[in-house]
Amino acid sequence: MDDVYDGLLKALGAPDWHGRNLDALIDSMGTGSINEVEPPYLIRIEHSEAMPHELRGMLRDLGRYVEERAKHHLEAYGEERVIYLVLASDA
Repeated sequence: MDDVYDGLLKALGAPDWHGRNLDALIDSMGTGSINEVEPPYLIRIEHSEAMPHELRGMLRDLGRYVEERAKHHLEAYGEERVIYLVLASDA
């Protein structure tokens, strides 16, 4: 998990104080104005087939939750936030 948080937070240009949990990622990605990188963007995680099942599940959950938060943001503020999280495989 530490590697996932390290990689995602670095790629997003997250501030040093950013939380290292799903709630913090969902908030910063789905609501915005926290990270240097703002939507639209695609997060592609390579070699996901080599990850433990639990970690792949957590990443799938993250993708779903961010999508839900983005829909809420559109409904509440009329601003679209397009974010895709793809687990890529070599197969």
